[in-house]
Amino acid sequence: MAMEIKACLVVALRSFFFLSPTACQSCPEYQKQALLQFKSSILAITTPSIFNSADVSQLLRSWNSSSDCCGWVEVECNDSPNSTSRVVITGLYLDALFTHLSPQPRVESSMLAPIFHIRSLEELSISDNNIQGEIPGVGFANLSNLVLLYMEGNNLSGPIPPHLFHLPLLRDIYLRDNSLTGQLPADIGNLTSLQRLSSQILQQDDNSLNICRNCPSTNNLLTREIPSWLFNFKGLRDLRLGGNHLIWNNSVSVEIAPNPSLFGLSLKSYGLVTEVPKWISTLTSLFFLDLNKNKLQGAFPQWFLEMRLLQVLILSDNELTGHVPTTIPIETIFLAFAGNKLSGGFQPFNFTNFSKLQHLELEDNNLTA
Repeated sequence: MAMEIKACLVVALRSFFFLSPTACQSCPEYQKQALLQFKSSILAITTPSIFNSADVSQLLRSWNSSSDCCGWVEVECNDSPNSTSRVVITGLYLDALFTHLSPQPRVESSMLAPIFHIRSLEELSISDNNIQGEIPGVGFANLSNLVLLYMEGNNLSGPIPPHLFHLPLLRDIYLRDNSLTGQLPADIGNLTSLQRLSSQILQQDDNSLNICRNCPSTNNLLTREIPSWLFNFKGLRDLRLGGNHLIWNNSVSVEIAPNPSLFGLSLKSYGLVTEVPKWISTLTSLFFLDLNKNKLQGAFPQWFLEMRLLQVLILSDNELTGHVPTTIPIETIFLAFAGNKLSGGFQPFNFTNFSKLQHLELEDNNLTA
């Protein structure tokens, strides 16, 4: 106890000089108990050897009843917006608890129930934990302050609950690499703050870009005709729903309003039976475009050359004809034309104009030397 008082005094003196408002404030007891209950659920499905593994042990050993939960590993606290005298939990980062274990324990989605009592949560990351079962929509409905939600790389099944699309502040949703089925909920139109919606397979970091062309599908199986208004969210920056069973209505003339905010777009496997849609040229901020595995026809559109920010362009496995373009957007680093009907002799690129190109796919066409 004396040590705790001394530590608090040191933090208090430091906060006096640096004006830290959260010094010596503990998280609410009910939030602490919720996390301890979640820890108990993890312990119930793991053996001692699993719990003592580096991933699980390092994370959960700091979670104990004798310490402030704002000091626990992977727990973030901030000032409560409703009070200047206390802090609350605003972030939980519980990714890959069992990544290095084989087999991984089965984590039922019902085990997330204690987390739904922490209504102050703004960021929740529970990716790569082999979570199985349906997404608990009623539970997520409690998290009205949620801004970022990461649930990719689990084994979640069933439909996306409409409750997610009634969270007023939700901005980023990552659901890729699950086993979700059913229709894309029309309630998505309620997310006025939406910036990123992703459910396809894509891995990117600061140093590499890995895109799987022929790998087994690990995406979701959502179905529904894609509403054109989905592209018109003013703040939407990244829309990647490729690899589902979503379809594009080719029988109607669709007008898509220019969206200067959109920088990533995947229409992979969307049933596009047309030339490359001209409205894409209005998305002037695009740096990632995946139109893989459709039935796109015609030649490479010249208006692509005006999309100066485009870095990744994937047009593989379509029915494009004509010659391989000898000019591409100047910022392009990844270009894929494999599996089309391009023909004729191959004209080498003028590499002095686009020295940034790192990856080029041309196999499975009708090219000659």
